[in-house]
Amino acid sequence: MQPQPNPFLPSIDTIMVLTVVASIIGSLVWLGLLWVIVRGATLSALRKHSEEQAERRRNSGSPLS
Repeated sequence: MQPQPNPFLPSIDTIMVLTVVASIIGSLVWLGLLWVIVRGATLSALRKHSEEQAERRRNSGSPLS
């Protein structure tokens, strides 16, 4: 007589699919977080550079320097 499967435990196929889906979602969240961090740092550096250039133009008196 074979033992009856427990109806409350998911099958191994379900566990494998959920693991793959969780890995994909986790990877996408990680990439999104990295994108936000890099984008913020880039925009901050560009803003600082723009302010430095504006300050240089104000100090030199020439609009094109």
